[in-house]
Amino acid sequence: MFNSDGAMRVQRLVAWRAARVGFGATLIVGALAVADAALGTRARDGHAETAVLGLSTALWFAVVWGAALVVGLAAAAATRLRKHLPADTLLQTGAIVPAIGLALMTPLTMQLPVVLAIGSADEFGEWVLLSLVITGAAHVTLALMSAWRARQLVRGVETFSVRAIYLTVIAVSAMPFAVLLLVPPLLVAITGGAYLPVLHWQGRVAAREHQLIATVPRARALAA
Repeated sequence: MFNSDGAMRVQRLVAWRAARVGFGATLIVGALAVADAALGTRARDGHAETAVLGLSTALWFAVVWGAALVVGLAAAAATRLRKHLPADTLLQTGAIVPAIGLALMTPLTMQLPVVLAIGSADEFGEWVLLSLVITGAAHVTLALMSAWRARQLVRGVETFSVRAIYLTVIAVSAMPFAVLLLVPPLLVAITGGAYLPVLHWQGRVAAREHQLIATVPRARALAA
């Protein structure tokens, strides 16, 4: 009974990781598409228009998040059909991929309602372009540090603290545009503060997975 119950928990765990991989990978592709479109923007009649596959940037963000959910659920469903998967399947990938995807997409998504409230959907495309130019390095830093922290968390070794990531990203955002009345680091500090719960959530997920794996025979436990 214990073995059967443990196998079912492992199977659900691996499916959950697969969902995170599918979800995160979709966010990464969506973020790269936005960056490519924004950086390739050409001014038309004095107005910078940014579109991804014919969609406005704001609508594209909504499509990407929706697609990420669908892909994640499909990946989980497909994984649950497979048998005899060891408990360490997708252990690191299931943490690193969503960490990168969330770091690339979430900050600008948080800013989207604010831009729409004071402007328009078209202006959000301009905002994304400005963000890439002025705080692009901060976005990349957040993604890289989040990925490294996720890797270390699943390995159970000491890694960056959430506070260290937050302060480092703010510091990077201040170079070389701090002369712009300190607006870039201030904006990053506000958005980063709202993003902190995501980093804490990743730590809790890693801790729960360690606890679950500890209840089954090492990392070779099989899902029946």
